Amino acid sequence: MKVAVRTREIEEIRKNVREFAKKQTQPFSVNDVAREFGISWTTARAILLELALEGEVEVMKTSKSYIFIPKRGDKR
Repeated sequence: MKVAVRTREIEEIRKNVREFAKKQTQPFSVNDVAREFGISWTTARAILLELALEGEVEVMKTSKSYIFIPKRGDKR
């Protein structure tokens, strides 16, 4: 049942990254999230891009990577 455990771990990390993003006052990078949570850059990028698709953060593609911008306005 290793898959189920991994799925739970990813869901917990996703929840923590969402909370992290909501607390940010400045734009942040994939590297910031990867370091903060001890996860791979690829996993951090995937979670952040999902959050962008869900409207939780804004994303800007740069020539080298991505910059994520915390959403302001309606606080849920």
